[in-house]
Amino acid sequence: MNIFAVLEHLYSHINLALNKPASQISTYATDVATNGVDGNQDTASCTLHAVNPWWSVDLGAVYDVGFQRNIIV
Repeated sequence: MNIFAVLEHLYSHINLALNKPASQISTYATDVATNGVDGNQDTASCTLHAVNPWWSVDLGAVYDVGFQRNIIV
């Protein structure tokens, strides 16, 4: 699973996930979880095959999220 994430604040349209701590079930090659929140669409996180793969980001606070875009390849 390859992921690049964008979480936009409901009112300000700021990417809340940018450079926040991220984690995932496993890592394929050098495609670490933080690649999904580095702001670079040329990088992505990638996990090994799993029955229930997961990826998460700690936003550090509670927000009203108006838009979520996970590009999964």
